Amino acid sequence: MNDDHGSLDIAERDSSGDDPATVPVSPEPLLLDQITEVWRNVLGLRDVRPADDFLQLSCHSGPAARIVRTLRRTLGVDIQLRHLLDARDLAEFTESVRLAMDAGPIAPRPPLLPRRAHSAR
Repeated sequence: MNDDHGSLDIAERDSSGDDPATVPVSPEPLLLDQITEVWRNVLGLRDVRPADDFLQLSCHSGPAARIVRTLRRTLGVDIQLRHLLDARDLAEFTESVRLAMDAGPIAPRPPLLPRRAHSAR
């Protein structure tokens, strides 16, 4: 039986005869919901689905940078703009974010130091 996100449950997958490694599995629902909400807020859309392609919804760099920046900050994940632009759709991007989360948190950035005053010559 399919769950709310279109994935086959374990019992059905095992009885279907399909190899579990080849059956598509949806991204983790909670993570998908979090990322979907970021897309909705940044793009100003009410309806964003896992099969939606970012480049079809918005081909502007500003929203793309805001999505990546928001997820880096809220999830503490080291993702790059390329992850978003290379993904076929929201579901694939969510999987990229999950893999980045599994790799570990963002390395802390060194603090900014005040600029030295230029000496008069």
